[in-house]
Amino acid sequence: MNYSVDNKLALVFGICTLTTSLGVSKYLEMLEDEIYANNTLESSYIALSEPLSVEDYVEVKKQWCIRDKDCRMVAEAVVYEARGEPLEGQYAVAQVIVNRVEHEKYPDTISGVIKQPSQFSYIKDMHKQSKPKKSDWNQAYVVGYDVLNKEVDSVVKDSTHYHAKHVKPFWSSKLEYVVSVGNHHFYEGY
Repeated sequence: MNYSVDNKLALVFGICTLTTSLGVSKYLEMLEDEIYANNTLESSYIALSEPLSVEDYVEVKKQWCIRDKDCRMVAEAVVYEARGEPLEGQYAVAQVIVNRVEHEKYPDTISGVIKQPSQFSYIKDMHKQSKPKKSDWNQAYVVGYDVLNKEVDSVVKDSTHYHAKHVKPFWSSKLEYVVSVGNHHFYEGY
C-alpha cells in the first residue's frame, strides 16, 4: 500500500512515537524525503526514541496544516470568520466547511466550498479585516488539522450554514436550527 505524506503523518500521530531529540522540523523534512524516495510506510518509518510532547505534537499538526493546501484554506476561513470565537466556535466553523464538502448540493472540494460566491463573508470583505496575529494563525492551523483529520467530535452535527447572532439572514427561517456556539447560530438543511 502506498502512503502520501499526509497519510504518513496521520499514522505517525496515531502511534505518537516521535522523537523530540530530532526537532520537529528536521523530523518532518526527513519524513518527507523518506516517503518521496520509498513511497511506502514500512520503508520510510524512522526509528524514534520517545513520545512526542504536547507542544511538539501541536507544532507537528501546525506544520502539517501549513504544508496542506486544504488545511491552509480551512485555517484561513477560521481566522477570518471565527478568530474572536471560543475554540469550540472555531471548530464549529471549520466543521461547516467539511460538512458542505461532504454534502451533495455543494462543491466537493474545500476550495470549491470556500470560494463559492456569497458564502463566506470574509472573501468579499477581506479588505475590512484586521490583520491576524501569529497566535490566531497557529490556533487555526491546529483547528484545521483536527477537523480535516476527524480528531474532534462535531458539536454542530451536519450543519451546513451559520450566521452571526446579530443578523437574521433570509435563509435562516428555511433551515433547521441545530445549535448556537459562541456568537454564531448553526443550521442544517437544503
